[in-house]
Amino acid sequence: MAAACLLLWWGLIDQLRIDWEILPQYSYGWAVAPLMLWLLYRRWTTRPSPMPAGGFGRLAAVLMMTGIALGCAALGFFEEAARDFRPLSWLHAALVCAFMLAGAFLAGGWKWLRHFAFPFLFFLVAVPWLLPMENAVIQASTRLVGAVSVETLNLFGIPAIQRGNLIEVASGILGEVEDACSGIRSLQATLMLALFLGELRRLAAGWRLVLLAAGVLLAVIQNVLRTSLLAWVGATSGQGTMSAFHDFLGFAFMFAGFFAVLKLVELGESSRPSAPLHAKPTSPVPWRPWPPFLSVALLAILVSGGIFTEWWFRAHAPSMLTTARWEVQWPKNVPDFQPVQLSPHARTVSRFDRCSAASWTEPDGSEWMVYLLEWLPDRTSTRLGLLHNPAICLPAGGRALVADRGPVDFEMDGQPVSFHRYQFDQGGAPLHVYYCRWEQAVPADPQLREGWSSATLWDAARIGKRNSGQQVIEVIIGGIEDADAADAAVRERLPDLFSQASPGSAPTPDPARKGTPFSKP
Repeated sequence: MAAACLLLWWGLIDQLRIDWEILPQYSYGWAVAPLMLWLLYRRWTTRPSPMPAGGFGRLAAVLMMTGIALGCAALGFFEEAARDFRPLSWLHAALVCAFMLAGAFLAGGWKWLRHFAFPFLFFLVAVPWLLPMENAVIQASTRLVGAVSVETLNLFGIPAIQRGNLIEVASGILGEVEDACSGIRSLQATLMLALFLGELRRLAAGWRLVLLAAGVLLAVIQNVLRTSLLAWVGATSGQGTMSAFHDFLGFAFMFAGFFAVLKLVELGESSRPSAPLHAKPTSPVPWRPWPPFLSVALLAILVSGGIFTEWWFRAHAPSMLTTARWEVQWPKNVPDFQPVQLSPHARTVSRFDRCSAASWTEPDGSEWMVYLLEWLPDRTSTRLGLLHNPAICLPAGGRALVADRGPVDFEMDGQPVSFHRYQFDQGGAPLHVYYCRWEQAVPADPQLREGWSSATLWDAARIGKRNSGQQVIEVIIGGIEDADAADAAVRERLPDLFSQASPGSAPTPDPARKGTPFSKP
């Protein structure tokens, strides 16, 4: 049984680790499993006398654990096609927690189920939020904190304007503030700490709710203070000094929030009865072991599911068609050419492996900015390129979407490539954006559905389509009024910018993905 439990937890953590490794706001997930084990140990020392389930209850628990093992084996099959599809992560985590609770019921009855429920359910705080919920919280928090920070700056005599998720002062747009505004990292870490301390100190339910509410309030307050201070530093000392204070202020206010939560825990302990909620039984009732066949059956289901998944995707790999991989040749001799670095917030959201970007001015006076983003195979899902979309990213920076002009084909290195066209308004001037997502391997069936849904997930798993790597090309043009003229300019410039990479020139992950400065294009 221990081996089956370890396999279940291993599969779940392997599914979640990509978000834990790449997204800073979920890096605390690595600490949740050890904290859960500690809470389980504390609960074990105060466990009540077991009342093992019998009859129908025992049969139901066995059937439930078997069904969950089958479900986790099936989930592993679909997760291989979409490593970061978060609904699957939540379903996987719920199934593993339900498996452990069913095992507790089988071993000790309802008393053990209730007694050990919280430590197992505590692990759910490590599961990344569903993207619609996460994006809604980030956007709402960013705009709220940005608005409060702007009012605070104006109150102290520093003129400031909010532009989408950014703050503009006399010295320009403060880019470092964009990452600070969301505060999602401090919010999640504070909520995790409040749940853990409430259970560790065995506070009453009312005090635990107070801790959660206080954690949310503290996260908002500390983020407003941090963003306001960063904006003040940028407005008074220049944007170059903001980076030196960015991380320091973030950790300082986070630890201040943790200290406030600890003080609330002390206050809650002072109102709690001195006697423990449970005492370890002096003569525990022997609990009935799990049926011998159950451990073998569960282990066989999980192992065979993993073997089948690996066989299926390996067997279908030859049916995928390899496409071109693009390289960019920058026009370094044109006026005002300079490399572009994406903000920490953009790197966090996009989760790419490599980025090459630059801006310049053409002889006709038009201003160009071009991005080439790349996600390497077997790291994250091909759906990440769908998230890095101008219709999502540019409005957050204060640009208004004017028109979705649909797809158009441009020629690159003698090959037609489809781009999607958008037109935005930036301060009263048109901004023309061209977006292309290019996968490194595509199925032979051209009718395969794209998008992010259960239907596309089924299609990818059915044909054995793993993430084979992808690239995103984004061209942004300002200074051209007419949309058709912008199309003509892109059609003329793209063949000189992009060419197919030579075989065997596969890239390695860019160290910038870990937070270091981007390499120059």
